[in-house]
Amino acid sequence: MDVDCFLKIGMKHKICEDYIITGKIGYSDDHYIILSDGCSMSKHTDVGARLLVHEAKRALCSEHGFCLSTWENIIKAANYIAVALLGLPEECMDATLISAYTRNEFIHVNVFGDGVVIAKHKDGSMTYYNIVYPSNAPYYLSYTLSNKRRVDYIKDFGKEKLVYKIGDGYNVCLDGAFDEHTSIIFRRDDIDTVMIASDGILSFGKDLGEIANDFTKFANSTGEYLKRRVSKAIKTYAKDNINHYDDISIGSFCL
Repeated sequence: MDVDCFLKIGMKHKICEDYIITGKIGYSDDHYIILSDGCSMSKHTDVGARLLVHEAKRALCSEHGFCLSTWENIIKAANYIAVALLGLPEECMDATLISAYTRNEFIHVNVFGDGVVIAKHKDGSMTYYNIVYPSNAPYYLSYTLSNKRRVDYIKDFGKEKLVYKIGDGYNVCLDGAFDEHTSIIFRRDDIDTVMIASDGILSFGKDLGEIANDFTKFANSTGEYLKRRVSKAIKTYAKDNINHYDDISIGSFCL
């Protein structure tokens, strides 16, 4: 299995508030991808995104699996470092958190907030999930730290989250609680590629299916295969004056 990631600042951003890492889980043959997309409306979320990702990495490599208490510990630990040790405002933790990791015959994906998950199956078909909030205001893990912020969020934005599952010949909208993470599991023997991405991948203004197809046309899966493919696709888009205004972070398993 090959793993790679891609990160690029958006054209309208001065600071990249996305962050992504990949690696192996301990001494096992399993791998992880973890990314975070900081909220542009909150201060210092570029720092918060990095802290969230590294706390998630530490927890995953310790437990090799996530549960509800793990997520709560991740945000509490990252928030302690940011606020108590670095003196940053609590809002710096306003960021999404998306992880993908392999375990035995499965690939587990967890999404807190919004984002995109793409799966290319061995038969060539594609399935992708677009997790969105109609208000364009994702519910971040950081809101669990303050009951007031949680109440204010519900008052301002409601409780609606939509998970669009789209594949060859079908489009399904799945129910999802606004304050629960989206969990998706794939069987490794059915998968050619699994990709996770921040919602910046949608800022090209192109159809997600077309983007998914363009970003998974790997000539091979050696080395920095994802960086090569996505960089080439972005250059092709730019020739038609199609650019991404938002930061982009993308990670991929290629089996």
